[in-house]
Amino acid sequence: MKYAIAKCLPAAVVCGAAMLIAQPVLAAPLSFLNDTLAASVPRKDVPDLRDVVGRVLNEAADNSPTEWVSQHSPRNRPLHMVLTPLQTVQTNKAGTCRLLNVQAQKQLVEEKVQYWFCQQADGAWKASGSQVH
Repeated sequence: MKYAIAKCLPAAVVCGAAMLIAQPVLAAPLSFLNDTLAASVPRKDVPDLRDVVGRVLNEAADNSPTEWVSQHSPRNRPLHMVLTPLQTVQTNKAGTCRLLNVQAQKQLVEEKVQYWFCQQADGAWKASGSQVH
């Protein structure tokens, strides 16, 4: 799947977002991307990326990549992202949790980060940890 984005979003806007991702496929805050290359997501398309993250967590099978590409980044420098759920686990305390791999590339800069998301009692997803590779 490919999703297009435009214009640059300051990291402060991403940092201010809440940690919960609503379900079934509602807008998902992007605060889990703080301090990453993906924090430069274009402002106008933040809702689209939130929806993509929500859809990936709710619907994508493990090891099924979803591609997202910024089409209107400043100076024709698109941000490419591949979101891939790597593992789904059931726990007694946290319920369903998914490990999401995010590969981001902008020009010659590449980044790979993995995030654990756990589904809350109300169906929302909460980022509970990350690891930069």
